[in-house]
Amino acid sequence: MTEYLKVFHDIGIEIKEMLQSSRWKQVMSEEVGIGASGFPTRMADRLAEDIIIKHVEDNDLPLNIISEERGIMQRGYKRNLVVDPVDGTFNLVRNIPLYAVSMALAYEDISSTDESYIMNLANGDWYHSTTGNGLTVNGRKRPVQAKRSGTYLVHLSSGLDRRSLLIISQSRKFRYLGCAALELAMVASGSADVSAHLGRSAPLRNIDVAAGIHMVREMGGSVVDGHGEQFNLGMDPRERKNLIAVYTPSLLDVLL
Repeated sequence: MTEYLKVFHDIGIEIKEMLQSSRWKQVMSEEVGIGASGFPTRMADRLAEDIIIKHVEDNDLPLNIISEERGIMQRGYKRNLVVDPVDGTFNLVRNIPLYAVSMALAYEDISSTDESYIMNLANGDWYHSTTGNGLTVNGRKRPVQAKRSGTYLVHLSSGLDRRSLLIISQSRKFRYLGCAALELAMVASGSADVSAHLGRSAPLRNIDVAAGIHMVREMGGSVVDGHGEQFNLGMDPRERKNLIAVYTPSLLDVLL
């Protein structure tokens, strides 16, 4: 166990319990402002972010915090905790059990991430990676999957990119989960072969993808942007890019 894993796991458990508490359920969907990334902040996002900040401060972690709601919180350190307190808030407020907390430790950009953690806050499943050590799922080492699933996770909404339809046509099964962090975790674990977010309404932020991209790359997969270049973003949560993540890099030859 790394020095951060226990803290990440404690954060995940506390957020999960908070979201399931009858005390807060009635107000989870209330909008309480606009976050640093320009998106509306719901009560669930604010409360979850408060939990993360409290754990960082209580454990005196030498980290700045990059978050959806408050943006860049400089604390005088070189390393950053890039977090999405609740990815998939739309799912949460509609009782769709696909929403997650995503946390990554990075330096100047998300390609410098060296540790990542994602928890499905609906059921408690969690994913963890450190550079050079692959992926663990619920504490168990995840082996590289020899057989592809044929399942593609493709963003479908307004401003659809034609390439999304091409990707769907090559899948055995396709889904859209509405939670980028969990989609990337599923690609990393081999449950899905592809996660594609293409088109005008699909670009993703560093907080959405820093942890998941690290996991996919740790398992030998590849992640590129909408132009086919290696995906990367800096620490500004307002920046956004399209994304294609694949479990098997050779798939990119077919999809791009």
